[in-house]
Amino acid sequence: MTANSAPTTPASAYQVGDIVRAPHWQRGRITGHRRAVVIGSLADSTGPGAGLRVWFYTLGAPVLTSDGPNTLAGVFPREVSKLGTTCPSARSARSQRRHGRTTTHAYWR
Repeated sequence: MTANSAPTTPASAYQVGDIVRAPHWQRGRITGHRRAVVIGSLADSTGPGAGLRVWFYTLGAPVLTSDGPNTLAGVFPREVSKLGTTCPSARSARSQRRHGRTTTHAYWR
């Protein structure tokens, strides 16, 4: 009898700028799952065992401390779920240009 394991998502499926939902650990306990931005990988490999570096932007500036709330963390790809991205897609950029909207606002001119 073989054990069926759930498929794992490789780290290569996530890019810098992706918004994910990840577990937030504080002093060895999970304080809940929170939104975070992927800021890189923990290792040179991008296989299913490689981790991701994330920033929990809802908790404040990116800091890593031993006594306060950590807003930077390392997580495994199997622990996170992708919610979106911070980078606009090419399709939405074309749509904005077509409708006369640009990324530069009046106060930048």
